[in-house]
Amino acid sequence: MPVSQENKSDIELFLHWKGLGKWSHKPESQFTISVHNPLCGDELHLDFSQVEGGFLIESMSGESCSVCQASSGLLFHKKLVWSKEEAERQKSVYSEYLEGLLNDIPLDEKPFWDILKTKPGRHRCALLPYQALIKFFSG
Repeated sequence: MPVSQENKSDIELFLHWKGLGKWSHKPESQFTISVHNPLCGDELHLDFSQVEGGFLIESMSGESCSVCQASSGLLFHKKLVWSKEEAERQKSVYSEYLEGLLNDIPLDEKPFWDILKTKPGRHRCALLPYQALIKFFSG
């Protein structure tokens, strides 16, 4: 019997979203940050390079659940130049969306976050990539 809390169609969607990321550690990256979720064992590493105006995520690696990997893929796919303020703003937006306090998020990400609304025990997994960003900027 599968251990996962997700059904087959959710897993297929999560694999698609995971595939939006670049999943290989880049040892030549300027910066790497690692985070760990002690509740489920997720471990995520984000590799960054400094660019004009902030930092760009170059790649990701680690052992994590399908939810964390899908969220990481969506995060990578944004191709944003990150700052501490932007990382905190986006974490707040998705936290508030999961809590039902906000309804306005990017339409291409809405199916992922809607699935997660029904799985409150997985919210921490979905927000781990944003925690990694905040940790990176907090030094």
